[in-house]
Amino acid sequence: MTEERREHETYQSYFKGTYWQNMTFVRPGEFYRADQADELIIAETGSGIIVSIYDVDVHVGGLAHLILPKDLVRDFSKFQEKNADLISFARAPLDNLIKALKQKGAGKHRVKVRIYGGADLMEDSFDIGLKSAVFVQKDILEKGLKLITQDVGGSHCRRVHFFPYTGRLERYPMRRKQDREMLWAREKDYLNGVEEKFRGIK
Repeated sequence: MTEERREHETYQSYFKGTYWQNMTFVRPGEFYRADQADELIIAETGSGIIVSIYDVDVHVGGLAHLILPKDLVRDFSKFQEKNADLISFARAPLDNLIKALKQKGAGKHRVKVRIYGGADLMEDSFDIGLKSAVFVQKDILEKGLKLITQDVGGSHCRRVHFFPYTGRLERYPMRRKQDREMLWAREKDYLNGVEEKFRGIK
């Protein structure tokens, strides 16, 4: 698979011809819930965290994609003193996914949670990946959810394919320089947009 994948310009072009399911791509700050056998949810991340949640009894699951805003990362030790709206904004993808899953009958004590991401990327002097991982891990613990798998840290990016009807998940490391650069640029654009949105709000 690795050799064949190298012949394609992007991961997207390779995987588009591999699966028959309808694909939904989840970007930073987004979430998606699904409960149909013909759906596939995809996310790829560098510093951010992809959260997968699945309830085997009702065949429903989803992905949330979080990354900690710069203002929270810069003074992580005083996190709780920061703007409450910004903290809520950072938590929103996971909170909204959990709410959407509950609407489909998912049970708090049945759902299984997996997290991926938190890589140490280029030019990241604030440890965005590490702090995003700690932030999500703490939030999951405080919500009383069961974290069954985590693959966080390191220097490589990740791509996740999640099949919500069965709960099956495939993880692909993204080690090519062009993939790292693409994801780092995407995440910087997202973080700059968040910073602009909350500029001057304390």
